[in-house]
Amino acid sequence: MPTIHPSTTPSPQPEGLSRAVRTKDPQVNLPVSVGEILEARVGDKSGPSTYLLSLKNFSVMAETDLSLKAGSRLLVKVEQLAPQILLRLVAPEASPAGISNGYLKLFLSNPEALIKIFQEKQEIFNQQSLNRLLPETAKDTLQNVNKIIDALRCSPKTLTNPLFLKDYAAKLGLRLEGDWADFARQNGNNQLPAESLKSALLKLAGELSGLLTESKLMNPEELQKLTHLAKFTEASLQAIETQQMINVPSPENDNKYLLQIPLLFPEGVRTGEIFIELENNGPGGEAKNNKSHVVMLLNMDRLGDVVVDASLNDNNISCVFKFTDPEAQIFFSPFLDGLGDALRRIGYDSPALTSIVTDDLTIARQDCHREMFYEQAAINLFA
Repeated sequence: MPTIHPSTTPSPQPEGLSRAVRTKDPQVNLPVSVGEILEARVGDKSGPSTYLLSLKNFSVMAETDLSLKAGSRLLVKVEQLAPQILLRLVAPEASPAGISNGYLKLFLSNPEALIKIFQEKQEIFNQQSLNRLLPETAKDTLQNVNKIIDALRCSPKTLTNPLFLKDYAAKLGLRLEGDWADFARQNGNNQLPAESLKSALLKLAGELSGLLTESKLMNPEELQKLTHLAKFTEASLQAIETQQMINVPSPENDNKYLLQIPLLFPEGVRTGEIFIELENNGPGGEAKNNKSHVVMLLNMDRLGDVVVDASLNDNNISCVFKFTDPEAQIFFSPFLDGLGDALRRIGYDSPALTSIVTDDLTIARQDCHREMFYEQAAINLFA
């Protein structure tokens, strides 16, 4: 299968790989991670074997013996980052819908992938022997990744920030490529995008890839620990990339978003899902009104499974709290009056709040996913 090599230094072609593309710019540094599948666009041909290649809103000059067509799209997989970036061609003329469905398959087959970052980091990072294996730069990067992960967990401490949800999306890295594109359009006159978990993991993946190329100098135990950390880093990057792709707007799910939030409990981290649907704009782009639908799917310590289904229309709000445990509903109901008073104090008119008991909340989750992933009605995503 043909490969693409954006390379920072001349190096021999790896065994078993027949054809390659190498960038002509020795300073190229693409924001990609090992295992990531992405779209590459072929630009103009500037020489006998030189093309302009675009990846994630970044353009690089590349040299290859492959015959590429200007304007075509390629689906590629990142095989390695060092000593050179290696991209394997997955499918020519890949469509955006095909790429999106690929990530959707990943999400539906492993919906807990993102939360595993927060559940497993303690076991992986708390290894004193890692400090002996890593150079100072990699140690600093690892500490930064650990710090960002802690700041992303939904806890009593982080919830003191009223903009936690907005900051969460940015700090996770869901806007990373868009922020860099905005920075580039401003010709570097604005501030660099703030560091996110994805950007920190990309940096860590690059450093680990370089260390693994020198693995012959390590004993088996050290190599195993370093490889385990590298696999965790790659899986984490893929999980964040999947979250980005399932939230890419399309004609069918425009203004619909699904965020997975790590909820910190005394015994560990659990998954919380927030489904957000905003009112479509009217003709010409003007907003019809300030209308939105928000569904939160939670698994609480004492209340058990809970669904919070809220609809907002300008200053009016209605909300249904759904429980599977009748005792949880009885415990929670007396708090509704106080919640209604609090909502009125911040500007909502006559909040309509109620709580009910239902046998199974699985249907509520399925309804949200069906609204979000409209393709399920027409495509077998697990085929």
